Amino acid sequence: MQIDDKLIDGLTQIGLQRYQAQVYIASFVLGEATAYLIAKESGVPRAKVYSVLDSLIELGFIAKVPIEKGMLFRALPPENTIDNAIDSIVSTIKGVKKGISRLQEKSTQKSNVSPIMIFNNFSSISSIIGDNEFPEAWIDNNLEISDDLRDVLSKKKCNIHTISNDKPIALILGIKDALFIKGSNGSQTMIRFSDRLLQELLEITKKLPALETRARSDTGVKIIRETSIIDLEDRIKIVIPGFDSKTEKILFWGNIEKVDGAFNCTIPCDCFITNSRILFGSEDGKIWARAVKFVQNIAYKKGSVKLTFSRVDGSEDITISSSYYANIVANLIAFVFQNSK
Repeated sequence: MQIDDKLIDGLTQIGLQRYQAQVYIASFVLGEATAYLIAKESGVPRAKVYSVLDSLIELGFIAKVPIEKGMLFRALPPENTIDNAIDSIVSTIKGVKKGISRLQEKSTQKSNVSPIMIFNNFSSISSIIGDNEFPEAWIDNNLEISDDLRDVLSKKKCNIHTISNDKPIALILGIKDALFIKGSNGSQTMIRFSDRLLQELLEITKKLPALETRARSDTGVKIIRETSIIDLEDRIKIVIPGFDSKTEKILFWGNIEKVDGAFNCTIPCDCFITNSRILFGSEDGKIWARAVKFVQNIAYKKGSVKLTFSRVDGSEDITISSSYYANIVANLIAFVFQNSK
């Protein structure tokens, strides 16, 4: 007997194992039959057919039919088996959905929405747009999902502008969220910025002086420097577990190109300066910290600063290399040292 693979796949999707599906289908076709005949027709090994039958009896898919010299087996009709299985699955799914919703409520109470979330499918972005207000959008027509975006946003009465860029992008500004989408080689990177982060960015722009406008020879969008945006206190807690900002104030955070000496890190690492310490944290989890009050000497030259710390058994040096922050670190360490006396 040739059993349709689609029937087997369908039964496995409602919870049966493959052998169970084969036995149930064969038994249904045969009517009342012996285990031997069911094994032969289903293709399930005789050594396993009895255990499979027992499991189907326990699940309510097959019933035993006693006879004078043995036992026959009969498949129960779909309305008593498959319908019950589907009802059970639906009930389970509803229970899981309720459980996840309760966890979501507890999670919302414990923490704020993450400032940045990254998606890789349009359905997620479409859902966010559907649930919130987005009054303004700028979309490049060369973005592969531009038509889909325009369709969804037009239903929200969004004011849509057309832009053109070397690499297709879209920026969607909302009341609570901002969405940035970049297309590349047939795929899209979709980033959602939360209300908290959006408000912080707007506050920063308010404080910036007006920029002088000059004619430019190119129309491409250029990024001078790109880095992760994250709350300062959150970042230091990630790098240094247990850090308490209530007792130790953070004065500086920068990404240092490398550090040599007592703490050696040849790749960029985090540098923090607080009101009492200088700390470094590398991507491999290494942390180094020294109290600023033990600084003996500060030697600055363009692009680097060498700090000498006193120790019980002598002294130790570290050299910080940073084209951006070397001078800032030198001046700030000197300032903190003077105030630690």
